[in-house]
Amino acid sequence: YPIARTAAVAAKIHLRLDAEVSSSAFKELSASLPTAVVYDKSIRAPSNLLGSLFDQLVVWSEVNPTRNASLLDIQPMQIDQGAIGTTLGAWMTLPWYGPEHVTLPGFISDGGMAMRGKLNGADLFLTTTALMGAGTRTLLISRWRAGGANSLALSRHYAQRLPTMPGGLALRESVAAARLLDLNYELEPQIRTKKNEPVLKAEHPYFWAGLMRFEVPAEQPPAPAVPPPAADGGAVVPDQGVAPAAIPPAAAEKPMDKQDEIPPDDPKAGAAEPPPLGSEPKVKDPQGAAPQPTGPKKK
Repeated sequence: YPIARTAAVAAKIHLRLDAEVSSSAFKELSASLPTAVVYDKSIRAPSNLLGSLFDQLVVWSEVNPTRNASLLDIQPMQIDQGAIGTTLGAWMTLPWYGPEHVTLPGFISDGGMAMRGKLNGADLFLTTTALMGAGTRTLLISRWRAGGANSLALSRHYAQRLPTMPGGLALRESVAAARLLDLNYELEPQIRTKKNEPVLKAEHPYFWAGLMRFEVPAEQPPAPAVPPPAADGGAVVPDQGVAPAAIPPAAAEKPMDKQDEIPPDDPKAGAAEPPPLGSEPKVKDPQGAAPQPTGPKKK
């Protein structure tokens, strides 16, 4: 289905990064997607119903799973904390009209937390399958959160390209574009630098390899063709293009009712008697000598 409606949540993608950085990313996004809307304040409508109004949802906010509760208590939009119908479990209720394309670059996974505490690493799997169950068909989620301006730029490029090309190609082109950007150390809260540090490109995999993409294929393999029933009720076998085997002339001239007829046994013909003992066949010597008997020797 075409992506006609896009929504973005502009909040803090990192605790040490102001929400205005996300708002600036949305301004660049709306330049190529004029119909996109932004949510930067608390909303009154339940997000499980609000999400059904959009085809694509980009959440530029920190998504921290509840470590001491069920993963279905995650709130995907993050700006409707405490309201009814905001959890992932509420998104899975009928009808399944959630956004088909979701981007969560601020998701904090167990791997991103270095598996500290009683963590089992099931958060990515359960969150992904829950969103797929709620109607999502394409999900871009972070295995570790970079949480800076480069992460915002990469997800913005992806959201801009997704309506016009396949998701895999959109992600590859977005990664290539983000790797060419200069790092702004003031907008990268996870990086500690010294004064007069040279400006580097975002070529290190830390900045772009953390995003993982899941997709439900839109094109299914075609079902095998079923031949229509014949007039007499039997199934019509499709022509395989194989020529029928040639019939011998003798079989073609003989009537069908005589071809498989077996002649009866002759009652006068007796069974062949076995040869007597000691009368084994003689073997001829290849040198021309007289054949020697092969039976037992007499003493």
